Amino acid sequence: MTRLKNESVRCQLFFLLLTTYAGSDILVYMNPMKDIPNNFKRTSSLSHDDIAMARKILEGKQPFSIYLNAAIEDLKNGNNNRWFHFSSAGGLIMGIDFDELRVISIIGDVEDEMLFIIAKNPMRTEFHLTKKYADRLLDIGKDRLLREHHLKYYLLNQEKPFCENLNGLRPLSKSDISLVERFYSNNYDGTIFSSWMLEQPFWGLFIGENLIAAGGAIAVDKFGLAANIGNFLTAPQYRGRGYGKVVTRKLIDDLMRIGIKTFTLGTTEENIPAWKTYESVGFQLLEKRVEIEFSSILRHGNKI
Repeated sequence: MTRLKNESVRCQLFFLLLTTYAGSDILVYMNPMKDIPNNFKRTSSLSHDDIAMARKILEGKQPFSIYLNAAIEDLKNGNNNRWFHFSSAGGLIMGIDFDELRVISIIGDVEDEMLFIIAKNPMRTEFHLTKKYADRLLDIGKDRLLREHHLKYYLLNQEKPFCENLNGLRPLSKSDISLVERFYSNNYDGTIFSSWMLEQPFWGLFIGENLIAAGGAIAVDKFGLAANIGNFLTAPQYRGRGYGKVVTRKLIDDLMRIGIKTFTLGTTEENIPAWKTYESVGFQLLEKRVEIEFSSILRHGNKI
């Protein structure tokens, strides 16, 4: 009970977060769990000029242009969980909120003070950055560091479907939410998964009643006919049999039915079996970045 009371007090304190950077006071209004700082806009607040500017900044920059167009499309389904900051230095900061995690990417050049603000974001946060900004971010928040990885982004342009049809494959939907959450929790608790992902194409491979492999679309860009896919996972006892490749190919087939021809995904350089699987499907390396995860400030002592 005492711990819960302390958490409540700290939540109230962080609702108004006053940070000091380079001798100047920067006032940031932030709900520790869901709201965003001043100078950031949720998708629903983007003007036509904002969208045009973002598309110009992100032209030819996958998977980030996919994220933008998917965010606009997601508003039709009531999803307003992405947000943006247009830097005076000409770059863009993009964020997306999952159930228990915030993911932030920096594209181009951004102001040092904004880097400080996102580093002080109270939520458990995963950052996808170039090395230049990764080093600066670690200087600011190294005491909250949970993990650091090297990311590999991949790209595939596919003209014809794979026609994957292995027995046991079936689409997953919101009615499968408990099954899917249990599958990821039991086999890899580091998976970034939220229930809204099952509104997008998502596939599972079953042996009998047991889900043994899964993966799905993270962002679908119907404007640019592209999709970012991921969350590919095979239960440990079934790895090394090509099931991850089967699910990847089936998901691509499904997305091609609605006109998608360009696919991106990301994995860590340390996950050799994963990126070898993607390369065997036909994906080609697009870019390398650094992935840094910070613990929540609210429960920093326990590093959640």
